[in-house]
Amino acid sequence: MYISSCKYILSAILLIFTINVAAQKAERDYIRKGNRLFNDSTFVEAEVNYRKALEVNPKSTVSMYNLGNTLSQQQKFKEAMEQYVAASNIEKDKPNKLIFTTIWECFFRRLKIMLKR
Repeated sequence: MYISSCKYILSAILLIFTINVAAQKAERDYIRKGNRLFNDSTFVEAEVNYRKALEVNPKSTVSMYNLGNTLSQQQKFKEAMEQYVAASNIEKDKPNKLIFTTIWECFFRRLKIMLKR
């Protein structure tokens, strides 16, 4: 009886572990594809892939940061800043200087465009 119970528990743990690994791979694949598209200046398609990565893992600061960069390239500065701020809120225990620097760069780019109008 005890061995039978252990088999079920072990099977459940293995199943949960397998599902988690598959989700991490899917997230990583979307990020990599988004990075390739970003480097090819295909920003709309890169945005789609970063958003898909966020569907898999809504707390992925890498996806948020990359999505922010992609939105910034499309001059969607308000949305970009929202992604940077969301990433910095998750990373608040370990301050990420790059995120905050990028927020300011985005803010100033947006300000320059507004002043030209």
